[in-house]
Amino acid sequence: MGPLEILEQIVRDECLGYEDLLSFSTTCRRFKEVGDSNETWMIKFKLAYPSLFEHFPSSKLSQVWWKKELRKKLKIGRLVRDEVQGMSEKFFSKTELSSCDMHWFDDLLLQHNLARTFIHLYVTEELRSIITREGLVDLTSKHYAEKCITHVKHQILKPKFASYSEDEQSLKL
Repeated sequence: MGPLEILEQIVRDECLGYEDLLSFSTTCRRFKEVGDSNETWMIKFKLAYPSLFEHFPSSKLSQVWWKKELRKKLKIGRLVRDEVQGMSEKFFSKTELSSCDMHWFDDLLLQHNLARTFIHLYVTEELRSIITREGLVDLTSKHYAEKCITHVKHQILKPKFASYSEDEQSLKL
């Protein structure tokens, strides 16, 4: 086993997170080569988000560019947190939210083909993390996250339900 293989084994260790791998990769050109392994990034994604990783079809694991996917997850998470944080200021005078108030989430989901990306998983995972966060609790954010996750899940299921209804209607004819 050569020095690069030894370094790969070290960076794949579960003690090191994706932040460590990013820092390691920026040190020099040789470390960047070691840190750009897709398999290593898959390990780091799985380590950081094990419940999310379970939703990836095993047949597509080798087709995913994991470093890019992790960055996408982090970006979507940040955007979702910012949107939920801002909802209090936008909707404080409303007693109940309507579907129209959730247009930001609709726009985000419409930008991506849900059959080809995992954005919907990233959105629901981030909302779930806000809802289940312990410690110093922001109940207002939890309230809005619960409203948002319900809406997002409905939006994800709506096309599936519509196609199911169409199939059922065609069987009756």
